[in-house]
Amino acid sequence: MSQLNTHIQVGRVGQLKEVGANLVVTVCSNNPYKNGNGEWIDNPEWIEHTIFARQDSRIKWAREKLESGDLVQVTSRPKQTEWKAANGERRFGYTFAVEDIQHLADKPAKRAEAPAAKSQGKKSR
Repeated sequence: MSQLNTHIQVGRVGQLKEVGANLVVTVCSNNPYKNGNGEWIDNPEWIEHTIFARQDSRIKWAREKLESGDLVQVTSRPKQTEWKAANGERRFGYTFAVEDIQHLADKPAKRAEAPAAKSQGKKSR
């Protein structure tokens, strides 16, 4: 039987940052919950997804198409990493290696600007 460990996140892009030849896309999803008083509490979760250099066409696409606030769906594979901290302790974390990333919607402000830009284009013709 084949084994599979895949992570899917739908959320808003926080930032794109270059790390060597790789591109890290930070994505935030809100996982709200009700507290003891029945009030909804926001619980944002930020995950850094890495597009590795070997995926140069995907890096190019992300640089050209994505910006902070855009809604995306990212499919990645979590890989546990280990390192030694400055104090000599072993530390563990995860790297989320991107397998697929899809642009679902522009950030809200961009969507609000788009209809005005389109209507101006029609008026000038």
